[in-house]
Amino acid sequence: CALPIYLQAAAKYRHENPEKLSEYRLKTRYNITSEKYTEMLISQGGVCAICEQKETVQHNTSNRVQKLAVDHCHVTGKVRGLLCQDCNRGIAKFHDDTKILENAIKYLTHPS
Repeated sequence: CALPIYLQAAAKYRHENPEKLSEYRLKTRYNITSEKYTEMLISQGGVCAICEQKETVQHNTSNRVQKLAVDHCHVTGKVRGLLCQDCNRGIAKFHDDTKILENAIKYLTHPS
């Protein structure tokens, strides 16, 4: 079953203009430019703000290593930094709740 023409055109555009799409996503989701993303990446030494490791997760379709994720507060929208996929998902699982994270640290450092 072939895709409708408009979906084919959209797929072609996405394939041919990844930089424009990246810029659009950064602006609409986080209100930052690709230049700001690059500044953040350089200031963090190209590594995750939490684990201080380079990203290793590969994109599921292109098999390229993904960029560090833009981490932001879901309440205020304020960008906090760049995180690897694992750390970004980890703090999301804890609902950005510092008390839960503190409890996790206690659990790991003082097991029963």
